[in-house]
Amino acid sequence: MKVIIYGGTLNREYSKSFYYLKNKKKIDRVRYLGTNPIYYTLSKLKNFRNYTFKDIFNSYIAPFILFLTKDILVIGIPPYSYKIIFPLILTKLKKKIIYFHSWPYFDNPHMGIIKPNSLKLKLWNSFLSKVICIISTHRGLKALKKMNYEAYHIPHSINLNLFKSIKKANKKIKVLYVGRLIEEKGIKELLEIFSKFDPNKVEFIFVGKGSLTNYVKSKQKELPLTYLGHISDRKKIVDVYAKSDIFVLNSYKTDKWEEFFGIVLLEAMALGLPIVSTDCVGPKEIIINGKNGFLVKQKNNEEFYKALKKLIDNPKLRSKMGRYGKKFVDNYSIEKISLKLYKVLSKCQNK
Repeated sequence: MKVIIYGGTLNREYSKSFYYLKNKKKIDRVRYLGTNPIYYTLSKLKNFRNYTFKDIFNSYIAPFILFLTKDILVIGIPPYSYKIIFPLILTKLKKKIIYFHSWPYFDNPHMGIIKPNSLKLKLWNSFLSKVICIISTHRGLKALKKMNYEAYHIPHSINLNLFKSIKKANKKIKVLYVGRLIEEKGIKELLEIFSKFDPNKVEFIFVGKGSLTNYVKSKQKELPLTYLGHISDRKKIVDVYAKSDIFVLNSYKTDKWEEFFGIVLLEAMALGLPIVSTDCVGPKEIIINGKNGFLVKQKNNEEFYKALKKLIDNPKLRSKMGRYGKKFVDNYSIEKISLKLYKVLSKCQNK
């Protein structure tokens, strides 16, 4: 069995279950091809992203590869883009195609951050009706089943073997944020919430980078805040999780973006951290309110503060939620998710 993944981003984080199957020799080959060659080229020239020349070159010739291949095609194009025209043509050629995306609003396309016109809806409905199956999130699965599409719930996975560090007791309670430092992640609101806590009791840790990096750095002068920068080394980031006590995610939906999943939530739970998160569509699939963390309304600083304070003030509750989270995250282990994925791929291979 051979697979080609055709997606908008060259970040293979969300495709690691495919590579796991390849390493286990369940799949003979996995190729990853990007849909945005000009963007990758400009990003490399401007030193914005360090894409490899091989990835960039392959993205330019991707249409020819897809046209000629007999491999299973996994299409990861964001919904309602005109880029779907080429994959739609491929369906006419009887290619074996799976659509793979976290988009949750197929049954109500105007509900989300994308507002498709009638032509885009027609193209996409035609494409989705012709693929072998669709892989989506839990919310997306419900939507697709309503529309009578062949769909499966196969979420993103986590390699739990990487998260084996032993947690250490802290003099201060450490509250951790890992992710992009941008407005829609609720960074400024988080800092406002953090200012209400006793600096002798709590320390706040930020990991990541973005447009608000300098803003976060400036707050180190007035808050018990430590900024660790962007950490790409997996062992180092695991160590940061292990040294923390609580994880926070304060994302909120905008006209152009929404938190569709949240792998950092799984990583935090893997090391026994209880979560305080807003109720974006992604975290709502991962956080069971009152069990492995608290879900609070978006842009509600007071509710977020109360939930965080409850965890800071109650070590037994932190421990209880942390234990539940460690058991819960096993559902997202790369072994279990890859097994589900392999069953779907095998079914597609035989069609």
